[in-house]
Amino acid sequence: MEKINLALSSVFVPEAGDALSSIKSLLTWFFGAAGIALIIVGVIQLAESMAESNPSQRNRAFMMIVGGILIGGCAFLVNLITAPPGT
Repeated sequence: MEKINLALSSVFVPEAGDALSSIKSLLTWFFGAAGIALIIVGVIQLAESMAESNPSQRNRAFMMIVGGILIGGCAFLVNLITAPPGT
């Protein structure tokens, strides 16, 4: 009986907190990387629109930059939801 308990205690069973923290870090990384990528593409598109004097492309560039800022802010919201201030 003691051998069975020893075998079962050596099996790694992740705790619920470990899974939640790994999902939180993955979501934070994903939203942060996507936001930065959108901002970089938006800045490049803005520079191209200034060089070509294309106002419709300039509008798309501003929308992409704002979208990147909003998606980057989602990383902050994930952290805020999982660990609200004052807890």
